[in-house]
Amino acid sequence: METKRVKRNRGTKVENEPNIMAEDRISQLPDPVIHYIFSFIPTVHLVQMSSLSRRWRRMWVSTPFLYFDESNDVVFIRKVKKGNMFLKFVGNYLRHRKQFMQADMFITSFKLHHSYFKLRRTDVRRVDGWVRFAIESKVKELDLHVRDYCIPQSIYTESSLTQLKFHGLKFEVPSLSTLSSLTQLELRYLKLEAPCHSMFPTLKVLCLVDVESDYNSLQNLISGCPMIEDLHLQQLTKINCPLLEYHYLDISFIDFPAKALKNLSLSSVVFSDQGLESLISGLPLLERFTLDYCYKVKNLSIHSHSLKYLSFSEYFYILNATFRTPNLVHLDLKLRSFGMSVISIEAPNLFQANLRLSYSYKSADLVHFLSNLHGLKKMMLSMFCEQDMIFPEAMRNTLSPPLPNLKHLDAIIYGDRKKNSDLQDFLVWCAPSIETFMIQGKSSYYWFST
Repeated sequence: METKRVKRNRGTKVENEPNIMAEDRISQLPDPVIHYIFSFIPTVHLVQMSSLSRRWRRMWVSTPFLYFDESNDVVFIRKVKKGNMFLKFVGNYLRHRKQFMQADMFITSFKLHHSYFKLRRTDVRRVDGWVRFAIESKVKELDLHVRDYCIPQSIYTESSLTQLKFHGLKFEVPSLSTLSSLTQLELRYLKLEAPCHSMFPTLKVLCLVDVESDYNSLQNLISGCPMIEDLHLQQLTKINCPLLEYHYLDISFIDFPAKALKNLSLSSVVFSDQGLESLISGLPLLERFTLDYCYKVKNLSIHSHSLKYLSFSEYFYILNATFRTPNLVHLDLKLRSFGMSVISIEAPNLFQANLRLSYSYKSADLVHFLSNLHGLKKMMLSMFCEQDMIFPEAMRNTLSPPLPNLKHLDAIIYGDRKKNSDLQDFLVWCAPSIETFMIQGKSSYYWFST
């Protein structure tokens, strides 16, 4: 943009001073770019921002991305009951959208998060109407986080839907049937009952978090997903389980789809030793595996040629663990009872590792364990006590450095640390080829480069 240089002197204009003309560059952006910007903004802010640009004044009713979240304390103040104010805003917005929408106007994403206040019967009918409107507008991504709300059965027969996320807050989900176009399904905090086999032939991502179910319902759901690539199971519990009974759902004998599974995450679930070993060995394409607090597993043995990323958290349950992963590149370990567990790792191509230790241990145990990671180039080591990392010099003289190929190291000490060179000397001995490392303490850190 050209500018004319003028000079001001008591209200008169002369040459050589810039006169910047106002320019609305936002209005010059194409509609798809503006709509993409809108996708990151809650709809309530979008309405407020409509005064910033001439084009935005008409585009807020045409955006294909609708995001309603009652947790916005700035907008939904406490002068009026927050839940009522939020529901009123959603209703008014959708009413204006219907009034001004054109025949070719669709909804790509519809998010409704209303979990703080319990819905009244009239509110449930209003939400049902909003969901039907989204479906009629050919919505592709539906994200519902609504307390005490049961999604309509008609959702599962909607052909345009590709992603469904439902947080029911312990409410019961209808029996799953068929969704031929669905590629991503996420269910959280609800009760799942699937007495009949489900069919999701195109589903690639399945996430179940804090779900109450039974063995048959879970099997009926998973067996209907033959093309699944990403599976995440966390905190699965039994339906209507008495308080005195062990309430976690045992999934040791679930028949998991193995044809395309590449990413598997198991957190706070029940699995037997043999069931878990058989599962991993039967997944030929598995590249990422996360195991976080797996109950009943005492002796873990993971053998996989396809695995490239492994995250493992041990929480007083594992006694012995063996990992034979020749193509592993990234390793993330969280060990709470290090020294009591025996961890063996064979990963010759390992490049990066994050190791977090929560309790004290013998120096020889740590050196022996680190020697399993001798090919490492980059590592982050976290622990509570600085002294756990400082071995006597006499011991160092009798041992070989466990990390001869390590180039970069970040060490984090969560407890109080002393300002001395002992720790630095040990780290240099432990990794003689080190180029850079950073030591972070409780309130400060220092960086060192060789």
